[in-house]
Amino acid sequence: MNSRKRTYYFLLICFAGSILLVGALYFMSNDSRKNGFTRVFPTEPDSLVPEEVLDIRHPGYYFSGKTDHHIFLGHLQAPAHILMTNPALTDTSHINLEIDILPEDAYDWKALQVAVDSPQVYLADGSNGLFLKTFLQDSPVERYSPDSTMLFSGYIPLSPSSLVMKSYNPKYAQNILEKRSTTTKAEKKYILKKQVDGIFCTDGMLLYSRKHSYLFYIYYYRNQLLCLDTLLNEVYTKTTIDTVSHANINLSVLEDSTQLTLGKPPLRVNKKSHTDGDFLYVNSALRADNESRRIFGDHSVIDLYTVTKGDYLFSFYVPEYRGKKMRDFLVSDTVLFALYDHHIITYSLSFLQHSAPGKPNIPKDSQVFRAK
Repeated sequence: MNSRKRTYYFLLICFAGSILLVGALYFMSNDSRKNGFTRVFPTEPDSLVPEEVLDIRHPGYYFSGKTDHHIFLGHLQAPAHILMTNPALTDTSHINLEIDILPEDAYDWKALQVAVDSPQVYLADGSNGLFLKTFLQDSPVERYSPDSTMLFSGYIPLSPSSLVMKSYNPKYAQNILEKRSTTTKAEKKYILKKQVDGIFCTDGMLLYSRKHSYLFYIYYYRNQLLCLDTLLNEVYTKTTIDTVSHANINLSVLEDSTQLTLGKPPLRVNKKSHTDGDFLYVNSALRADNESRRIFGDHSVIDLYTVTKGDYLFSFYVPEYRGKKMRDFLVSDTVLFALYDHHIITYSLSFLQHSAPGKPNIPKDSQVFRAK
């Protein structure tokens, strides 16, 4: 072998070796990265198996409400269309609301967010401060615009005449929670805890436990959950089990503008949440120190908390379906409904059966599983 070939092979081996070394270091650093918390699992990762599967044929649906006998879904591109199914997923109906668009209606039709509190149906465009209220059966639409300067990015109905919204308040220069009625302006308000900018750092999810008459606000970018009564008085504040106590928000100003935007995607802590009965379900975005990267990557993890105190109980996994993670979920009694691309799948949460309030009935002979 001449010297030129030896040099060529030597450089090739050095190049390949450097690539392997960098890859190994990257893998080791990621695999050993710790988030500073652990989870407890009473079941094996794949213990939840699909029971019923419903192909809803089109993507873009989201859960918009439930009763003991029906599940309701709205659609991002067709706000006047509601899909209704029974818990067994054996009977579906399509409801098309009759909503007239008047010349004076200044709202974005496709921006309407739908919430069903049967038999009432609410549609809202937060960018224009407009609420529409109607019923599942043929009924005229009531238009309610309490304040044309009010901007909001989330809402939840408490009763046919009362709702709570997350809105931007210019006085405080941040998001706040407000309770409003359909006949008067703001009745009560709660100032969310500002950490960075007051908008992105306070962003989160509104939930309502009808059984306990508690409101919950769960932040997207920090480990805090807030429990309020229906007058927006604080009942308790707890942290989720992860350690991200401060929102990791990086802001930048748009060119030729004073408008703030995210400089890079923030660290997401909580993805989705739901409350039912005595439990609060939080779909976390963070992997615990005792979780396998592979299992965490192939499943959605849900952490279970008590409604009355916000205490962490344990966690469980919801598997992928056809290579896709769930996009949304809700729970009714001991059944979890997971929404994938265009499928709804039910899973039995049998470990919640016959449990005392806030205490799941985990069999005594079952071993607590810790993901390795």
